[in-house]
Amino acid sequence: MATKQTQAMVDALRAAIAVREGAAEVGLIETHLSIVFLGRHHVYKLKKPVRFEFVDYSSLALREAACRAELELNRRWSPDVYLDVLPVQRTADGDYDIDRPGTTVDWLVRMKRLDDSHRLDQLMRNGELTESVEERLIDHLMAL
Repeated sequence: MATKQTQAMVDALRAAIAVREGAAEVGLIETHLSIVFLGRHHVYKLKKPVRFEFVDYSSLALREAACRAELELNRRWSPDVYLDVLPVQRTADGDYDIDRPGTTVDWLVRMKRLDDSHRLDQLMRNGELTESVEERLIDHLMAL
């Protein structure tokens, strides 16, 4: 996490997503580029305000553009998974939320949550990433 404000936003979003999803707990995966919230039915991806040689998410406008580009690109091959881009709002009382009005301070890509057993890392871990699965994946990616 880069700042106290970022951590406060992540904590508040985690709580808001739990309420929205009716989930007791919301999982969290953090990468160098994103923070991914794993709700009961949906996954929400928040792009970190970072700049690297290969990517620039340093401004709100750049993060919004990246979220919209991700949605557009990935909807081509997974239209039922990539759902929309949602604004993160800073409410009048200083909270961060998705559903309440306020000032837009960031953006989320919302996706349908898939069964964890279908994740590539899980298939590899369980020894289920067969040559047949690899070939289908490669064929699918090459078709794009």
